[in-house]
Amino acid sequence: IFTIGNKYGIARKDGSILLKAKYDNLYADHGYFVSNVRQSGKNNWIVLDSLGNALHTKTYDYVHPFNGNIFPVMTRNYWGAINSSGKEIIACAYDSIVQQMGDQIVVKFRGQYGIINMREEWIVTPRPFKLRLLTEQRYVEITPRQTFLKSIDGNVIYFTENNVECSAEHLLEYLPSGNIWEINLDGIIVNRQVHPEGLIEEIYKESEGLRAIKKNGQYG
Repeated sequence: IFTIGNKYGIARKDGSILLKAKYDNLYADHGYFVSNVRQSGKNNWIVLDSLGNALHTKTYDYVHPFNGNIFPVMTRNYWGAINSSGKEIIACAYDSIVQQMGDQIVVKFRGQYGIINMREEWIVTPRPFKLRLLTEQRYVEITPRQTFLKSIDGNVIYFTENNVECSAEHLLEYLPSGNIWEINLDGIIVNRQVHPEGLIEEIYKESEGLRAIKKNGQYG
């Protein structure tokens, strides 16, 4: 990518020009080029292939970087998505595209959160609280007071009022006592980490039933 004045273009390694310097914004992304030409104060974002050919004719107010499956796109302050061929597979009708995993997408729609599939069918209908996919079969719903682990068909598997860290493998629940519970995605407590008494500076990973700690600057 090179510039002439305030315009961006693309040159090949041998110095020949692939695309003339006519773009107001241009960046490389996973073998594609995402470009923008402003006209009359309006952005016109478009995705180009590695040879500089446009993948679609419709332009957007903004194209978000490729996430490995889709390019989130925005027009008139509403978000949708195009695939790697430039086809608009999610209409620009959502407040935001929050997360995408496999065939499922967490969206914000009219101020609420839901989960749709790539055919824009509702898997989880909109609700007031934030949603986060952990796997294609599990998600968490985070309310001001509780966190719910749910199956994709909406059944509650586990819930708690304690602070929780969520991953694709498990939940870590932090109890007021300082203990930590590891809960698998079927809602089963598979490990209970007991916090030692007193002011502990560091606690290390358990091994063979023992856990190293640092207290008062010393180790035990």
